Amino acid sequence: MGSPSFKRVNTSLEGVIILERDNYIDNRGLIGKLFNKHTFKELGISNVEYQECLYSISNKDCIRGMHYETKPYENIKLISVIQGAIEDVIVSIDKNSTNNNFGKYTSVELSSENMKSLYVPKGYAHGFKALENNTIVMYLTSQVYSSKHSFGIHYNSFGFDWNITNPIISEKDQGLPPLDSIK
Repeated sequence: MGSPSFKRVNTSLEGVIILERDNYIDNRGLIGKLFNKHTFKELGISNVEYQECLYSISNKDCIRGMHYETKPYENIKLISVIQGAIEDVIVSIDKNSTNNNFGKYTSVELSSENMKSLYVPKGYAHGFKALENNTIVMYLTSQVYSSKHSFGIHYNSFGFDWNITNPIISEKDQGLPPLDSIK
């Protein structure tokens, strides 16, 4: 059996990285890796010790986000799609960034077909729109969840075009404050 590998693709946002994954496919099906500590280090991705693995199952047109955590529970996230597809969106919430990143955003399609993952460092809010029913998204996080340190911004408050008129969105996410409320 061959060994699945990763290719690093930088984005327009500092530290936000797309990882293109190879998988091994034979007559039994597919096997792949979502994370490899040694390979990530070779790719120049910080040596993260992930603390928790979460997943969500979403219907088409569901928007989850835009979420972030505060100190001491700031999270580094590795997001992968196991089934289906999402438009993954990241926006900088770091007002102290040396490169004036605050409010800048990017997006990438992650799917079970394109085999991409997204590495999101601290200082970013994260969210996504499900592009298919029963989309399964898996998150590896560098901190355990703490409701006291979990915050967010409204998904429509920073200029991203979600290309949707009637999203499925939680009451909590609908009530999040705008990006410009971050101090």
